[in-house]
Parts: sequence; structure tokens; C-alpha cells
Amino acid sequence: MKAKVIKRFRDKETKQVFSPKSKDYSVYEGSEDRVKEIASKGYVEALEEESSFLDGNVNEVKGNITSDLSGEELQDLLQKETEGKDRTGVKTHIEDVLKEKEQPPDEEGE
Repeated sequence: MKAKVIKRFRDKETKQVFSPKSKDYSVYEGSEDRVKEIASKGYVEALEEESSFLDGNVNEVKGNITSDLSGEELQDLLQKETEGKDRTGVKTHIEDVLKEKEQPPDEEGE
């Protein structure tokens, strides 16, 4: 389970220092019980983990993200991916789907 760090602390189990201003250690990841324990002391704020189109490996994610999604949903997924795992293949696929949606359909027949 992941949690956003809201106050600097040193994890007693890993001895790692977590800080809200740290680039690498501004999100704490641990067991649900450990996150709840630290959250009760005011050091972290549990992040809501929701099932998402972004769950899975790159190929699974590409299969989930199609032009059936709205432009707003695609932008939201792109932002979440950039803030989360930041996988180049996923971001490129989302950008390609967005470009595809923006282009008017080709007229056929003439």
C-alpha cells in the first residue's frame, strides 16, 4: 500500500528517512498495517488505490487504453502515468490515441 508523506520521519523498520520535500522518498510504500500505524501518528496520508486502466504491464495497459475513452479521460490517465510509474511506452501510446482522436476521420469514397 502506498501513502503520501506529509511530515518528515525515519521508518523504524528500514531506517530510511522520508520527507514530503524529497524527490525519491515523498511516497511511503509498505504493508497496509504499517501504513495505518504511521498514518495514525500523522506522518503519512494513505493514497486511495483504485483499479485503473494503468494497472498491469505496458502491453496490458496499451490493450486497456483505446479511442473509446474521452479526451479528458485520456489526459487524466496521461497525468496519472507521468506522476506514477512514468513508463515511456504507456505515455507514448496515450499520446498517440489522443492524436488519433483529434484528427478528423478520413473521408472515403472519392
